[in-house]
Amino acid sequence: MKVSHIKVKRYLQFLALWFFYALFTLSWAASKTDAIRHIIFLLMGFSIIFFIVCYLTELNQLKSLYYVWLLIFVLLIPVGIWEITTGNHLNVSGLSEELRFRFLFAPTTVFNNQNDYAVYIALTLPMVLAWIRYYPRLIGRALGVPVLIAGLWLLILTLSRSCYIAVLTGMLFWFLFLLGWNKKIKALAVTAFMCVLLVVIFPTNTRDILSKVEIQAAGLNPIILQNEGIGTLYVRLNLIKNALYFTAKLAGFGVGAGNIEYYMENYKIYPVGEITNMHNWWVEILANYGAFIFAGYLIFYISLFWNLWKVYKRVNNRTEKMICEAILVGLVSFFMASISSSSIIAFRPQWMFIGFALAFLNYCRIKKHPRI
Repeated sequence: MKVSHIKVKRYLQFLALWFFYALFTLSWAASKTDAIRHIIFLLMGFSIIFFIVCYLTELNQLKSLYYVWLLIFVLLIPVGIWEITTGNHLNVSGLSEELRFRFLFAPTTVFNNQNDYAVYIALTLPMVLAWIRYYPRLIGRALGVPVLIAGLWLLILTLSRSCYIAVLTGMLFWFLFLLGWNKKIKALAVTAFMCVLLVVIFPTNTRDILSKVEIQAAGLNPIILQNEGIGTLYVRLNLIKNALYFTAKLAGFGVGAGNIEYYMENYKIYPVGEITNMHNWWVEILANYGAFIFAGYLIFYISLFWNLWKVYKRVNNRTEKMICEAILVGLVSFFMASISSSSIIAFRPQWMFIGFALAFLNYCRIKKHPRI
């Protein structure tokens, strides 16, 4: 297999280093079973990234992946609508046997739970937005609008507050840094018009949606944190404090691949109830693999964003601009979306998205901007 065309080797070298460090942590990991399972998930994720970078080197190939991703998103929308209207779920969903009314009508489609689906939506909505902006035919752009609205609607019904913030952060970044002044005014006018139209056409549904958002926002009230044992925010803060304690106790080397759940169950010092998953991808990396890999991952993430930002300033091709903009906004959204699920180590869309971003950067270095 030839790899001379790969111009993002440093990123792949870090992933290889991460993988071998994970193997090294087997020497002190308390639960070897959890460590091996985590390493297998890492290998699967890194393999997805490598093969996407290795084989998708042409713009048409990257565009095809972009369109296939959007097509899958569109095909899942009717499934989500079926779930929120009937309360039924596919057998692959963790909510297929759910009895609690609060979660009974949450959409999950083909994912295990509503938080995973929310992360997928948060990564995909920037692609829909970029499609609406750059697709050459007006009819195609117009069709993207109901897809965007449906995606936002389903996202709200997942009840994932961190993904709410993630999408809002991504949209704010898009509005402030990727739009010119004329485009900003047009975007505000179109958004205002669509909001009024939705209120007029679907007054009851709009009111219900706003009510759900208000309830979720109220859950972010800092007062909740003062009441010990109440609210998921209190538990999440204690999960982070436990993780930092374990990391410090092991001199910053981490508890070992996939072992944070074992430590949380057996050695926690702050109460978290029966929850052992970190529900925070960033802290999960720090706790499992230590400060060195965590710092490397931060550099990986920031460097990828910065290099794509430089690409965005230079490309003029409409398709390249669309793909680059979608990835940039997606990276901004991912920062918060990644703390929604209990863990995204086995969440394939994450690895596919990172692979897509690296493949596009690799394409630009080969064809357009070798200095980036």
